[in-house]
Amino acid sequence: MYICAFMLILGLAFYFGWSAAYSAWTDMGVYAVSIMLICFGAFGTWTYYNIDKENKANAK
Repeated sequence: MYICAFMLILGLAFYFGWSAAYSAWTDMGVYAVSIMLICFGAFGTWTYYNIDKENKANAK
């Protein structure tokens, strides 16, 4: 779970950091890297919480 959350934060930090440093807010390469990190991070975090929620429901 921590890796997924880290990827999500890293994607956002990379996009805003790179764009602010180089004034390149519309760079497609930065979008490509950021979107992959953000999507994998969000999907992984969402999946983790759903599995954890399901396991808690089945344990009752």
